Amino acid sequence: MWKFTVMLFLLLIGGIGGIGIVSLFEGNEIFSGYHAGIAAMVGMIVVLLLFIVAQLHNIESKKD
Repeated sequence: MWKFTVMLFLLLIGGIGGIGIVSLFEGNEIFSGYHAGIAAMVGMIVVLLLFIVAQLHNIESKKD
């Protein structure tokens, strides 16, 4: 259960981080609906990929 909670927290942080990073480059116009959604999705995808890589690394390290 804790892994699911951590994953949801990371997705939330990724979404907020994605919006924050894109708003640095685009200014306040990022908070229009379309751009904010794209930025949040990009942030969440990056966090998901990092989580998958970390899990694969854990699996490989346990094999040894």
